[in-house]
Amino acid sequence: MTSLALWLLFFAAPTNAFAPLTVYDGNWLMKQGADKLTNHCHGYDAFYTCEQVLNGKPGALLVFVTTDKSGTYRSQVILPDGKPDGSSALTIDGNHWTFLSTDDAGKPNFRVENYFKDRDHIHYEQYKADAAGAWTKTGEGDEVRVP
Repeated sequence: MTSLALWLLFFAAPTNAFAPLTVYDGNWLMKQGADKLTNHCHGYDAFYTCEQVLNGKPGALLVFVTTDKSGTYRSQVILPDGKPDGSSALTIDGNHWTFLSTDDAGKPNFRVENYFKDRDHIHYEQYKADAAGAWTKTGEGDEVRVP
């Protein structure tokens, strides 16, 4: 990569704690079902939000807040009727993102692993925990950014 390209990447990227989340903004084609997911994202001082629209219909509002540990966030899903639909912890480690949800007792019960191949390609895997804490893969797929 040329020094000019590195300079542009450095200065074009937001410098706040929500900068990694900006990759979600835009239109995504979910290859398995040919569903189109559009994320309208916006950062504020204390929150980062993404309104998710699936095939032209509002699906959910994701709200992210930072934690005291770099690369970790709390997220809350809000449905179009205003009701919450679960919260999770998000840990970002390079191109590997882990969303981990817990039950009311604080026991992990669901997780999503996102692997960013690059800014325009995501492979995801979904897992559910049984009562003993063993994880079973319940789904996987790929998303690609589209215009």
